[in-house]
Amino acid sequence: MIKRILDNRTALMGVMIIMIMIFHTRLHYNSHFTQIFAGWGFGGVDGFLFLSALGLFYSFTKDNNALSFYKKRFMRIIPSYFIIVLFANLLKGNTNIADILVQVSTIGFWIPSFLSFFDWFVPSLIIIYLFFPLYYKVFILSPFKVTVLFVLVFIVSSLLYALNNDYNINMMYFLCRVPIFLLGVLFAYYNYSNSNLFEKKRNIIISVSVSIIGFIMWFFLKTLLTYNQFNGSTLNWTLFVLIIPGFLYVLTFLTQSNRKLNRSLSFLGSISLELYLIHEHMTFKYALMLRSLIYVSFPMILIFVFLSLVSILLAFGTHRIVSSIIIKFL
Repeated sequence: MIKRILDNRTALMGVMIIMIMIFHTRLHYNSHFTQIFAGWGFGGVDGFLFLSALGLFYSFTKDNNALSFYKKRFMRIIPSYFIIVLFANLLKGNTNIADILVQVSTIGFWIPSFLSFFDWFVPSLIIIYLFFPLYYKVFILSPFKVTVLFVLVFIVSSLLYALNNDYNINMMYFLCRVPIFLLGVLFAYYNYSNSNLFEKKRNIIISVSVSIIGFIMWFFLKTLLTYNQFNGSTLNWTLFVLIIPGFLYVLTFLTQSNRKLNRSLSFLGSISLELYLIHEHMTFKYALMLRSLIYVSFPMILIFVFLSLVSILLAFGTHRIVSSIIIKFL
């Protein structure tokens, strides 16, 4: 199961970024059904973190040099992030270089009362990468016990944080997403130490069944509870710990046999970081403005499709520029 997911990791990241892009459409659709459908797309972030954890474990197991690990990870993130943050700020008319550099550094995310920040995902990704070598050393001593301990710590922390009525939603996104990353590390370890463990039919059935049960719970709670109740319980995010592993296996089964589909998804997966940032922060925010320039009754879905295609082109261009830079330094 995990081996197949690893073999199709880039294509699966392509599916995750499509889910995230669908989630972005929730801002302009007000019906209850579309809110639920689009809300499901937010699970793409959880899937991305799980897949990232698989890759990080194998990468660090092969070469546990922390400096080499940091160099590879941050050269993949920071150049693209800098380019996109810079142009997004220039489009908004912000030419304050110091402010832009603070956003790129991601420091502002952790102390938002004093400094500005661009988004929550990249700062979260960076802090996870920073602590991963240290976590790996603790994790490898007792993988299952360490995972259970840290997963519980972050779930309890998110619940306690949610009790504060003035909690920062972006910080909640981070706290609730760490458990799925930790679970991905554990799955990678078990696959590495016992490659047949997740290939057994019984374990695959259990994983997929848990995923289905988790999705049913998420769907009904999303329907029955108010937005504040669902978020306040943190179940909007923590249920994806149950959903993602089995869900990724089903996606692998559906996509690996179709070469053209797999290539297309792998292309999107290879530019997923740039596409995520550009789609949400640069092009998608101009959806309503573009609609007003055409005419008010113009179908929003067509604007979403157009902006998504523009986002893909810009993401590909950014990725190519960054890749040419990385080659010179790695």
